[in-house]
Amino acid sequence: MATREAPVAGSIILVILAIACAIVVTRWSSHEVGFCRSTFTTLASGQTSAHRLIDWSHLQALDINVGATYRGLPNDAARRDYERAFIRNFAIQFQQAGGTPAGLTNWRLQARTPARVTVAADTKQKTLLLSIPASGTKKLVAIQWQ
Repeated sequence: MATREAPVAGSIILVILAIACAIVVTRWSSHEVGFCRSTFTTLASGQTSAHRLIDWSHLQALDINVGATYRGLPNDAARRDYERAFIRNFAIQFQQAGGTPAGLTNWRLQARTPARVTVAADTKQKTLLLSIPASGTKKLVAIQWQ
């Protein structure tokens, strides 16, 4: 009888561990997806508070190395002006293209590497990809359309 119970007990433990791992991954994913969704909504709405959600020194936006330009600015005042202009222009262009944050659907974890987490959301025509660091302070580091 003991030989039959051991495999069953082992199987039950494996199932419990698998469920626990799935819950942890889902919580990480939903936190990361929620952060990206909230950040993009703030940015696409032109809210100046978006500035604190972005890693300006490393930002890649639509195949443009925004971070390199930002790092090359002469002082903090110029960097603040750049942040405001970027947020304002991003929102204007997004809205002029007919985009609304509510028009993005199917928010999901797209990819995870040791360095980055990429979250995706769909429009009728394209997929938005937003990336944040996999560890440390969560700030937006990349915006792409696919």
